[in-house]
Amino acid sequence: MDKRSYASIESVEGFGEKFFLEGIKQGVLEAREVCFIGDGAGWIRNLKESYFPDTIGVLDI
Repeated sequence: MDKRSYASIESVEGFGEKFFLEGIKQGVLEAREVCFIGDGAGWIRNLKESYFPDTIGVLDI
């Protein structure tokens, strides 16, 4: 299992675009299975659905 994270302080739109590009660099599009972990915030769910719709969503509580 390969765990990675990404963090930044910027607008949601800017973050989403850079996060997506970072995911591509890390092989997300070629991976067999990817988990997308978030805290349940609406903007994070929207980011997952917009950029990574085929990933497995996991709620981190």
